[in-house]
Amino acid sequence: MQLHFTVRQLQLLADLLTEEKTEEDLLDRVLARDLRLDYDELERLNHLVASWRNEVIEKLQSTTKPETNVSLQQKKILLDEMQERLTEATAMV
Repeated sequence: MQLHFTVRQLQLLADLLTEEKTEEDLLDRVLARDLRLDYDELERLNHLVASWRNEVIEKLQSTTKPETNVSLQQKKILLDEMQERLTEATAMV
């Protein structure tokens, strides 16, 4: 199975990996659009996406601004889709 992300998902992934100083190897792969990842890399990325998703959910629960809420909802949707694809890819390896 090949792992594919939309342009918006790749951009979000690159943005989030940029914040993770310990994940430069994954960031380099995402920026090169080389998503041929082994099982351990898929697991690491899946764990990171799940962690970011949880952070977004926490922010959603504490926000009162409608515009912030919409932005966070969109980010959560992208993270949900990415996590689903990563889980499928991990199961296929």
